[in-house]
Amino acid sequence: MVISAAASIASENIIKTVITLATQSYGTEDVSRLKEGSCSILLIHGNNDKVSSPYCSHHIYNNAHEPKNVVLYDNVSHSLDEVADKVFQKVHEWLLENLM
Repeated sequence: MVISAAASIASENIIKTVITLATQSYGTEDVSRLKEGSCSILLIHGNNDKVSSPYCSHHIYNNAHEPKNVVLYDNVSHSLDEVADKVFQKVHEWLLENLM
């Protein structure tokens, strides 16, 4: 739903980045409406997610404009607890790169 909400106000140019953790694909069909070059997207998912398939993040990535990145962690579940420190670091780096 975050992607859908961001896309709905994309024309206002106030959303600078979107970050999703183990996202679902429902409500993401508008990801292509995020303006190329002005709204980045970071998708983080565990390859061992039994709740929402990592395919969801791949699908969104394939439909999104640049700048975009998908990070998949091996042997990691839906909660991403196994790599919480890595997720925190990745999100921190992404925010610094895309908001500064």
